[in-house]
Amino acid sequence: LIARMANEGHEIGNHSYSHSDFTTMSYGDIEYEVDLTDELIMDITGVRPRLIRTPYGSVNSTVRSAVGKPIILWNGDSRDWETRSASAVESYLLNYAEDGDILLFHDSHGTTVEGVLDALPTLVARGFTFVTVSDLFRLRGYSLSSGSVYYSAP
Repeated sequence: LIARMANEGHEIGNHSYSHSDFTTMSYGDIEYEVDLTDELIMDITGVRPRLIRTPYGSVNSTVRSAVGKPIILWNGDSRDWETRSASAVESYLLNYAEDGDILLFHDSHGTTVEGVLDALPTLVARGFTFVTVSDLFRLRGYSLSSGSVYYSAP
C-alpha cells in the first residue's frame, strides 16, 4: 500500500510504529519509534519521510524535540471513525472544507473513502485543488520547521 501511494505521487509521512501516545513516552522511545518507521518507509519507497503526524495529535515539548521533523496535525476532524457514514463524511467536506485546511480522515474505513470520493467532484467544481502537505505550505511561501506544529496553511 505504501509503495502504491508513493508511486501515485502521494507524500508519505511518519505516523509512528506502534501508534502509542508519544506524550507518555521518553525522548529515546519516541526517537526509536520515528527512526524505525522512517527506515521501513525508506526501504519501501526510497524516500525518508520529512513530516510526521503524531498519534492522537498528542504533542508536548519532549515530542517536539524528539521527532526531528515538522509535526502536521489538523484544523478539522471529520470524526469519520465515529460516524462510519459515507454521507456524513461527504457532508462534512462539502460544508466545512476551506482553502488551506488540513482535515483528519482515516482511510481504514471504507465509508470514509466513499464519502471523500463522492465529495471530490463538487469540491473540484468549487475550485479546490488537492496537493501534498509540503506543496500546500511551499505554494503559500512557508518553510516547515522541525519540531513546529502545523494545523493548517494560512
